[in-house]
Amino acid sequence: MSSTQPLKLTYFGIQGPAEAIRLALAVSKTPFTDELIPGTEWKANKPMNSPWGQLPYLTLPSGEVYGQSDAILRYVGRLTGLLPTDIIEEFKVNELVGFIQQDLRDRKVGRSMSIKDPAEKAAYRAELNDDVLPKMLDSLVEKMDESGFLCLGHLTIADLCLYTFLNWISMGVVDGVDGKALVLGRPKLLGFMENLSGLEGVKEWNEEQRKGKIPIDFRA
Repeated sequence: MSSTQPLKLTYFGIQGPAEAIRLALAVSKTPFTDELIPGTEWKANKPMNSPWGQLPYLTLPSGEVYGQSDAILRYVGRLTGLLPTDIIEEFKVNELVGFIQQDLRDRKVGRSMSIKDPAEKAAYRAELNDDVLPKMLDSLVEKMDESGFLCLGHLTIADLCLYTFLNWISMGVVDGVDGKALVLGRPKLLGFMENLSGLEGVKEWNEEQRKGKIPIDFRA
């Protein structure tokens, strides 16, 4: 690949773990190719160019290819200035990213996707909605400073992770979890979501790529 070509992010045509990466590139005005792979094509041809047999993966201008969504997010964060170079500030951001991506998304909501028994899944998600997620979201609200961002007084990749997570659970795709109500019940979270949706790069991305889906009208 010629060094004059932009970064290329390869993933399915859904938000998933690639969306925070896309938003980091969009909000920073970093040119990139958003390569969307149909599920049928992936099943027929995987691992394609993926170094780990998974999506997403990132192709650099040099032609080097790297995988793992969190590693890509941190690389893009450093590239775009959305992940600090100061070691303690970086630690603060990475702590939040881990809590959102691993604890909230994967270990709590994501775990429910693998539950086969309908009654067990419904009970688990009821507990998520009524007890687990409220407490976890409250702990994030406590971290927010007067700027309305999660830390450091400005936008970081941690904010983009929370934004994409809250959009996901508020789209009605996770039965039994009322993401809109969870956001509406927390004025700081509502302000956070509306603030990020209004950022120039985020707004443009949503209008061009997520029209009719994102941003979610939490007040409707």
